[in-house]
Amino acid sequence: MLWAIYCVLLILASSNVLAFTIKNNATVFPEQIQTSPAPLVSVERINLDPILELPVWHKINWQKRIFEPQLPDINKSLKRHVERLREYVKEASFDVTSYESKKDVLRKQIIEIGSLALETYPISMPNWEMYNFIKYLHSFLSDSIALLKDYNANGRPGCHLTYSVIDLNLKLLALCDDFGKPDRLAAGYVDKVIRYALYLRFLKQEYASASLELRLQIFEQHFARADTVLMNLIRDLFKASDDALQDPTGR
Repeated sequence: MLWAIYCVLLILASSNVLAFTIKNNATVFPEQIQTSPAPLVSVERINLDPILELPVWHKINWQKRIFEPQLPDINKSLKRHVERLREYVKEASFDVTSYESKKDVLRKQIIEIGSLALETYPISMPNWEMYNFIKYLHSFLSDSIALLKDYNANGRPGCHLTYSVIDLNLKLLALCDDFGKPDRLAAGYVDKVIRYALYLRFLKQEYASASLELRLQIFEQHFARADTVLMNLIRDLFKASDDALQDPTGR
C-alpha cells in the first residue's frame, strides 16, 4: 500500500502539474506568516483591529516578561474558535450564507482572543501558530466570499474556472490541523490529496485551452496558491512514506 501511494505521489510531483519550488515552511500555506497574512486579492477584507497585530514571536522581550504574573492559557479559546471556523470549511460545500450571518460575531470573538493574547505573554509557540492560522482563515474565507459573489453577480468570463479553483482552495483548508499544518489523521487524507492534485491538473488543462478572454489573473493567483499548498502536502506524504519504509517495526 505504501509503495502504491509513493508511486502515485512521485508521478504527480514529477509531471509538472505542480511547478513551484517549495521552501521548508512550518505551515502549508504560503501566505501565512508570523504577522498579518499578505493579501490574496484586491477585495474587501476583514479589517482586524491593531490590537490583533501581535509582535513577531522571536522579537518578544522574554527577559522583561519572565517575572510578570502569568495569566490563564488561551489555548482553549483558540481551539474553540478554530472549531467554529472549521464548521464552514467542508469538502461538500462552503456555507456562504451561514458564515456571512455570523461573520461579525466571529470577528468580535477573535478581537477578544487577541486582547487576551496581549495580556497572557509569554504566549507559547503552539498558541502563536494557532492564533495566526485563525487570522488567516478569517481573511481567506472573507476574500473567497467576496470573489464568489462578485463573479456570480456579474457573470464574468471564466467564472466557472475561477469558482472551481477557489472552491479547491477552501477544500484544502480541511486537510490541515489547528495550526495550519498537514493533518494526516483527517478522514481520507491521502485519497483527497491525490484527488485534489489530479483535479488541479485538470483545471490547468482547461485554463490552457481556454480563449484569451477567459484567462484571468485572479485564476492564476488562486491556482498558484493551490499549487503551492498541494506540493507541501505531497512533500509531507513523501516524508511520511519514507519514514514508514525505513521503520523496521513497520509502525
